Amino acid sequence: MAATKIEWCDTAWNPIRGCSMAPGSEAGGCLNCYAARQAARNLPGMRSPTTGKPFAVLTKPGPRWTGHVELIESKLREPLTWKKPRRVFVNSMSDLFHESLPFSQIARVIEVIDNCPNRLVFFLVLTKRAKRMYEFMTEANRDGRRVWPPPNLALGVSCEDQKTFNERSEWLLKTPAAIRFLSLEPLLGPIDASKALDYCPHCDKHGIIREGINHARCDRPAGISWVIAGGESGPGARPMNPAWARSLRDQCQAARVPFFFKQWGEWIGTDILDPAMVAVDSGLGYKSAMKRVGKKAAGRRLDGREWNETPWSEREEKSAKRETDQVSLVAAPIDSQK
Repeated sequence: MAATKIEWCDTAWNPIRGCSMAPGSEAGGCLNCYAARQAARNLPGMRSPTTGKPFAVLTKPGPRWTGHVELIESKLREPLTWKKPRRVFVNSMSDLFHESLPFSQIARVIEVIDNCPNRLVFFLVLTKRAKRMYEFMTEANRDGRRVWPPPNLALGVSCEDQKTFNERSEWLLKTPAAIRFLSLEPLLGPIDASKALDYCPHCDKHGIIREGINHARCDRPAGISWVIAGGESGPGARPMNPAWARSLRDQCQAARVPFFFKQWGEWIGTDILDPAMVAVDSGLGYKSAMKRVGKKAAGRRLDGREWNETPWSEREEKSAKRETDQVSLVAAPIDSQK
């Protein structure tokens, strides 16, 4: 178990180490990978326990994965000893569905999740390899398990723009999962996710079962039921236009899907024109003023408040939020001409 500063989980569990850039994200979400940056620092646990070789190295363009992916035996059974409830990010330093990892090893990780004695320990898996996740989960579904998918397992895809969302969400919606979710971070462009939120292949947009189905209303839409969004941080971080974050929040509110705003990253919207300001195209016909102030100063408030909604404690979190009339983040159009 590792302590984590990731706001939407309590703990990170890394039974898999190592990775490589995902197809389609080489110049996008994988370009400034935080996990590669940490792995390349040569800290304890960042080298293979079997070969001693590093999982990532420093190169002229920046930290880069070596491509070696390994199951870490000493970490595998860790959750079986946990006594207290927690939300666990599985493989924050890797991708469980990496193409170098055989299905037999993925199954060992899922088996631990499935057998975790405390069902209040909830596991969250994110992948950029959505098709391989679908292939594993549908193949495993045929092995005679009593309960499948595990009720304490949420599956999600990480996307950075409309193209990666379109490709990965399609596979996610087909994948058996207790909860499906999105991590749209680093958000590098506008995303219309509205058709996938609370999507059910048997229902219309109001949750009414289409003609020919023998019940009237869907009790649990089989779609995406949580959205996390955030900007990029660290060296080389690219700005996230505030319009993109606001649009996702509004889509979630319209669909009654919990929305979690993780961070602005290094950049924040500003209405003050100064030499440090840059213009970022919103993709909506105007540009917004953005200024690099650092992750801490930028914070994680969107339009004057934090958005900490989750599928587990949405009601409690909503009642605990501090409302304010002041909108502290302004992204005024500064140039209507592209």
